[in-house]
Amino acid sequence: MKYAAIILLLLSIMMYGIFSDFPMIANIVLVACVTVVLLLWELSVLKNNFSADFTMKSHSKIFNKSNLLMAIIWSFILIPDIYKEGFNTFAFISLVMWLMIILIDVLMIFVYKKKKPITIFIDGNTLTFNNPWLQKRDLNNLNYIGIKKPWKELELGFKKKSDIRIPFKEYKIEEFRRFLDILVEKSEHDVYLTDNVLEKFRSPTLETPN
Repeated sequence: MKYAAIILLLLSIMMYGIFSDFPMIANIVLVACVTVVLLLWELSVLKNNFSADFTMKSHSKIFNKSNLLMAIIWSFILIPDIYKEGFNTFAFISLVMWLMIILIDVLMIFVYKKKKPITIFIDGNTLTFNNPWLQKRDLNNLNYIGIKKPWKELELGFKKKSDIRIPFKEYKIEEFRRFLDILVEKSEHDVYLTDNVLEKFRSPTLETPN
């Protein structure tokens, strides 16, 4: 969470600077700082390591379509104003920030392909999803497994905490089938598996949902 806190602080300074007419060089430095922190946050996944009975490596990284969609939306909002009134500080910072976010996403695709970081850890009944937000859940509370459209992510539902979404295309399919088997075995509940999960990851140990 320290990276999120630093980014929030830098963005707050940026917003203050927009309304206080910071010099352009100061805005460029702030954008550069945010970019570096975002990149370090993404790269922190490579350093994380946890004790585990079961692990899975990401053999690739799925491009973040949500970021691309937001960048396109912001471009459509800002470009007409830029065309009419010219560049202003807010437009400059917004467009450059989204460009940097997209470039980081593209860079991380190549990093994951080369480094293949371990992003799934299961230690006893604790699932750790090693992404920048570092999500942990008690598998005893798992009660739902589905595929979230349109992003095609595996959605894990829990009784006591928020859902986790895992981009299953980053993993080898045989390893992912084993992962699903372990999830169902660890839960204290009758886990509901949607039809698209059963069809996508056919396994003799996965039961048809009630």
